[in-house]
Amino acid sequence: MYRSLLLYFLLISCTPDSERQRAEIRKLINSNDKGSLVEGFNLVGESKDTSFVRDIFTNPDDPRVSNNSRFKGISVYQAKMTAIKKITQTEPPAKITYKPDTSIINFYMMVAKNKKLIK
Repeated sequence: MYRSLLLYFLLISCTPDSERQRAEIRKLINSNDKGSLVEGFNLVGESKDTSFVRDIFTNPDDPRVSNNSRFKGISVYQAKMTAIKKITQTEPPAKITYKPDTSIINFYMMVAKNKKLIK
């Protein structure tokens, strides 16, 4: 009885944090601010949340570079490709830098389709 009650409260207390984190990520990646976008896609990569893969491939070649002190010098493109690299656990054909590279975008698009992360 006590175990099941403890398990119930444990499950309830854990769920809101993940939902809260998803809502925070969604807010950041829906922003037009480059610093917020970089931060949001960094969180996507850290969490390896596959529900944001479609967002990674929306304007994947965004060259804007963050001036945010935490992510200074990182482009939105770089944050997105690093996130998909972490999610797919697949190394890119070339180094991911701040400059958009269509070969890397196309590579990860193919990987995501093969892994059924996008249609």
